[in-house]
Amino acid sequence: MTSARRTGAVARISRKRDKSHDAVSLTQRVDYAAMRALAGAQLGALFATYISVPALFLESAMTGFPADWPVDGPIDLAIHDRPHDSSTTEWWYVNTHFTTAAGRSLSLFASFFRIVKGRNEQTKAFEHAHSLTWAITDAASGHYWAESRVDKEAPRIGLQKMDRGEGASDPRLRRAIREVLEEGKVPYPDILFRGDVRVAQNTLELDFDGCTFRKLDDGSYALHLRHDRLSLGCDLVFHPRKAPVRHGDNGVVRGTGGEDMFYYFIPRCDVTGSVLLSAGSEAVVSGQGWYDHEFGLHAGKTEHSKANQEIGWNWIGVQLDDGRELSGYGLFDDDTGERLSQLALLVERDGSSQRWQDLFFEGTSTWSSARTFHDYPTHWRLTVPSAEIDIHLQAELDDQEFVTLISKPAFWEGRVKVSGTIGGQPVSGVGYLERSGQGTIENLDQFFSAVGRL
Repeated sequence: MTSARRTGAVARISRKRDKSHDAVSLTQRVDYAAMRALAGAQLGALFATYISVPALFLESAMTGFPADWPVDGPIDLAIHDRPHDSSTTEWWYVNTHFTTAAGRSLSLFASFFRIVKGRNEQTKAFEHAHSLTWAITDAASGHYWAESRVDKEAPRIGLQKMDRGEGASDPRLRRAIREVLEEGKVPYPDILFRGDVRVAQNTLELDFDGCTFRKLDDGSYALHLRHDRLSLGCDLVFHPRKAPVRHGDNGVVRGTGGEDMFYYFIPRCDVTGSVLLSAGSEAVVSGQGWYDHEFGLHAGKTEHSKANQEIGWNWIGVQLDDGRELSGYGLFDDDTGERLSQLALLVERDGSSQRWQDLFFEGTSTWSSARTFHDYPTHWRLTVPSAEIDIHLQAELDDQEFVTLISKPAFWEGRVKVSGTIGGQPVSGVGYLERSGQGTIENLDQFFSAVGRL
């Protein structure tokens, strides 16, 4: 295939709409993955289009923290579940593992994002871009259904970034992505919001083009999702069983480029409601869930950060059968693999927690994607020697890759089976694992070289 025909094939994939990636032909997969490589290189940071932050917030970030962050002590969810005006990046996330009346064991996650894209000329208030990612895993049938919706402004923002010279240098990729963006589209499988996005300011009430996440009067959280094309969705309610827990350093997760994020989570909820599958609606007969909320300030690069440093991360949220929960994360340099920051946290049955930084979190048993041609570990081992923690996490389905321009070119997030020991005692459970950041394909030559490996 000549370079010109490759470029044309890449551009055409944005107009292909298959009902499932399981049915995509080999040729379509090649074109599709080339577009994803392109989208990752060009638009992976689409929703990280930051503007100058007010001096007040910058000073606060360097000497303390923004005034609308939680103070020491219990977190007041009536206040902090709501959006935070000081934050340039904020998201609300849930996951759940549940059994339906039909006997299916399913898992689901959803993330509602908002990131500053500019400032209103009249009011000077921040204006935001929004996105939504969610997926259902049915490990027994081998299905992973995913949907990503992005801001209606995404094509315009993408073109602005290209006009500034940002993105991959490969001219073939740049021609292809510009053609898609100039048509007012984004690369498949992402889709643009058709309706409006509404974020209430005085309560937690998110409406992202009909997909909603809101807090109810009794303190529970209601999630409504619909994927019209695949006839998938859910109406679930998360009923907290534990108080919120601060992650990181008393809630603060420090980045490598001068940014600080506040991160709290509710590690265990009862889950009720129903899930919509192609066969129809099925009631949830038992389920457990997880909710977290992260928000913060991207203050820009500091003298301690490396130019053009790409950061990857691994994250786990595990619910053990004995009533405890384990969470952890590791940040690493995507180019060198250097560990930049890491932490493991164990929540006891009574809600108290312990945390450690002397951990080892390594992946093995690699699975290779036929869409993006990237490799993902499907078996992980987390050890914390000082706490006698030795945990194994096994993907219950290898292909839980989520392809989206929000991450370049994709991330892996899915259900894992958990086994191991803590303090010498056997433990088991279920969890979610996310891996984002690995060597990306920067040009078509690299892409077609990767194709030859499969």
